[in-house]
Amino acid sequence: MNQLILKYQKNVKQTFNNYYSENPENELILDSVKKIFENQNNQIFIWGNECSGKSHILYSACNYFDEVKIRCVYLPMKNFIKFNKDILVGVDEYDLICIDDIDLIFGIEEWEKSFFFLINKIIDNSKKIIYTSSMNNTSKNINLQRFAIQIKMGIKFKN
Repeated sequence: MNQLILKYQKNVKQTFNNYYSENPENELILDSVKKIFENQNNQIFIWGNECSGKSHILYSACNYFDEVKIRCVYLPMKNFIKFNKDILVGVDEYDLICIDDIDLIFGIEEWEKSFFFLINKIIDNSKKIIYTSSMNNTSKNINLQRFAIQIKMGIKFKN
């Protein structure tokens, strides 16, 4: 059964302009996200505590790039993990894929494999991906080592 991924639905409440953080280093995160299409690196991995603004950054990225007609998709794993992994079919066709709370799929073999293949397609097609996670050291929690290595290849930021 094929799933239909809906086009990113604009969340006007969350933009880079109204993102606030007490950590001045977060400006580097915002700048890197804004310039992701100028860099050769296809992945950004942002980790931090819950309620630290990671989701806000992903929404902001989708809003920012949607304005310049770059096709984006936002995947909140808190909601998506309830579905079959086949929901990822077609996601690789977007220019920017924002995956919120990717750590929720760590240790779940079928999801790890699906994301491993998805990320390979994204990288092979020079698309971009931004992940958020509540944990930094992903390799301890990931069963599929090829997936753990793949996640580590991106630029990492502490939020």
